[in-house]
Amino acid sequence: MATAHRKPWRNRRAPSGLRKAKQPGQCISVDQLKSPIPGLMGQMKGMPTTKRFNYATVFVDHYSDLSYLVLQETDTADETLAAKHSFEAFARTHAIRIQHYHADNGRFAENLWTDDIQKQGQTMSYCGVSAHWQNGIAEKRIKDLQDLARTQLIHAKIRWPGVIDARLWPYALTTANDVYNQTGSVQKKTPKVPIQLFTDSDHQQPKSDFHTFGCPVFVLESDLQDEKKISKWEGRARLGVNLGPSPVHATNVSLVLNLETGHVSPQYHIVHDDTFETLSQDAASNKTYQRSVSSLSRRSGERTINTMQMCNTRYGSRHLH
Repeated sequence: MATAHRKPWRNRRAPSGLRKAKQPGQCISVDQLKSPIPGLMGQMKGMPTTKRFNYATVFVDHYSDLSYLVLQETDTADETLAAKHSFEAFARTHAIRIQHYHADNGRFAENLWTDDIQKQGQTMSYCGVSAHWQNGIAEKRIKDLQDLARTQLIHAKIRWPGVIDARLWPYALTTANDVYNQTGSVQKKTPKVPIQLFTDSDHQQPKSDFHTFGCPVFVLESDLQDEKKISKWEGRARLGVNLGPSPVHATNVSLVLNLETGHVSPQYHIVHDDTFETLSQDAASNKTYQRSVSSLSRRSGERTINTMQMCNTRYGSRHLH
């Protein structure tokens, strides 16, 4: 007893009462993350909004290891409860009923959340005070997703520093979560990935649908997408930024950031530059390239004039008209 008073300690025993899940939805760990940098909240049309994403709620299924991510503007009880309903609607599409939640205190101990738990016929368990490791499954998943998202942002920013910045973290985080659900962890000794275990199916998203986050995307002009004609001298595509797969469309539809309007829209008629090859030249190199093209055009024109003069001398001007 004297030793206990003399030396402070932290008990890191695992939480009691949590049994190993035997089916999807039997136990869900949930936690929230906060970003110090407001994230872009994309929109398809209209004036760009001043609203920004600042939080994300992450749900992790114990049986399948699948994680579900909901971006939020605030961490209020209303938005957090809306995230819960979004996850449960996703589960219902696969005939899965959520039975139990495990979380920290805070928002998940407020009346709005607990009342909904009782209304849905669910149960709830909590970590001890200042014992966040007892929610280690959700904490670890948040850490892994943050690391993956940060790596994607850094990789893209090094190659496209004038466009990519930290405000794109909501899309990098969502992409990281999609990739995890479709690939899983190498530590899991099962041939199935989380989305297959959760949905009890063998379907898996084709690898060809995954593209480098933040890479250049060339989008076919809207008139050509609608099978309309445009001038033969106008460009056929515009440049955009790949923000990952669309969550509400086919798996081969990507969200693309328009560099002119700032809008984010789902696009199908696109070509991805996954290796950033079209951005290999910096601004100075581009100017040099333009000067080189102009110089080449002038030299080509001079050669054409000289050739015409030579032809006039040898064959006569009548053959050139």
